[in-house]
Amino acid sequence: MKPAPSPRQQIVQTLLITMMILMGFQLWTNSQQPKTDQPPEQTLAAMEKAGAEIKDVTIAGLLPQYERKVGAQEMPEEAKREKIVYAKLLTAVTQYRAGVQRDDTGRLDAAYHTLVGDALALEGKPVWDKEFRLPPLASSKSAARFPEATVSGKTLYATVTTELQTRNSKTYQYAIMDFLVGLTGKQPAVSYTIAALLLAIFVRGVVWPLSQRQLMWSRQMSQLQPLVAEIKEKYGSDAQEFQKRTMALYQEYGINPLAGCGPALIQMPLFLFVYNWMQTYRFEFQKGTFLWINEASSKATSGFMAPNLGHTDKILLGVYTVLMVVNTFLTPVSDPSNLKQQRMMGVGISLVFSISLFFWPLPSAFVLYWIFTLIFASAQSLRAYRLPMPPLTKKASAVGGVIPVTPISGGGGKTGSNGTADANVRKAAALTHKQKKKR
Repeated sequence: MKPAPSPRQQIVQTLLITMMILMGFQLWTNSQQPKTDQPPEQTLAAMEKAGAEIKDVTIAGLLPQYERKVGAQEMPEEAKREKIVYAKLLTAVTQYRAGVQRDDTGRLDAAYHTLVGDALALEGKPVWDKEFRLPPLASSKSAARFPEATVSGKTLYATVTTELQTRNSKTYQYAIMDFLVGLTGKQPAVSYTIAALLLAIFVRGVVWPLSQRQLMWSRQMSQLQPLVAEIKEKYGSDAQEFQKRTMALYQEYGINPLAGCGPALIQMPLFLFVYNWMQTYRFEFQKGTFLWINEASSKATSGFMAPNLGHTDKILLGVYTVLMVVNTFLTPVSDPSNLKQQRMMGVGISLVFSISLFFWPLPSAFVLYWIFTLIFASAQSLRAYRLPMPPLTKKASAVGGVIPVTPISGGGGKTGSNGTADANVRKAAALTHKQKKKR
């Protein structure tokens, strides 16, 4: 009979199962979307109708269908590009109008992300400067508010970014980032990178105690692994008994096997907070450069390299991916007996997470912040695993009850809180397990 997995393995398995369920749900949702064989002209007509009624969610759902159908048609590439650009502009202008109408920054962000890829790839090309005619709005009130009858990619992109920048500049996150950048004079090649470094130092200082506690918990768990191995050898064929004995061992030494998850979960909201924080400053980050991230390199590679720190750079994401994998091998494992399995699992999770970032519109400045944070985290981990660690001491007797720190007098003998004889208490208290010296 196969032995039961450890608590850490159970947590990882639960996370992986959750990810698979979410991916399955997404695939099922996509499969439920109506799939018709209607020509692209009918899809475009539906998009124009949704645009006239400022239905941004509807038109955003139709855009991928239209792109797919136009891409499958036999026509010159220039004609395809023009049709797709018009559809994207129609979608983005609808999202922009919906955002302004509803005072919703999220909808304005959606308009920006609809445009940003083409803004980088088509800047300076005729199709990006071309004026496309927009369908008239269905509501006279909306028509009065948005009187524009035509739109070009260049003007719409400038309008959306200006509106977002105006809104972002009123937030305290923007003011703090602007202060950090201003410390070194807002120099394009230096100040924005240093601001990301200073933010990483600050955030790492905030989470340092939590991370230290998590690392110390991991070391305590590694000290118990020889005893867990003994239980596994004796009761490995009985999963229920193995689990019961293992949990009793944790209780005996006063260790919560799930204690290391708390600090990690607490840090997750902070990650999202910092991401949103730097997103408010992303248009200012477009003034910053970093080594190969500059306008000249971007033009020379047809946009493969980011033109500035406000846009996504694939090479920088690749650097982050390599550092994550290296960090997996640098960080000591809590269970040396499962070294290969834990290493492979860590590498797999790192690769899946890093690859997903290539499909996420991340400012390069935020990736730089992540790289600095990862370096600090690796340094803390290596330091923590080299600190002297006191040997584990039993907190409770094998038969229950707490082992006293000081002797309890009375009756000529020393007894624990549950009345165990002094000889048994001394024997239990003496059972400590010193950490093995590292070679």
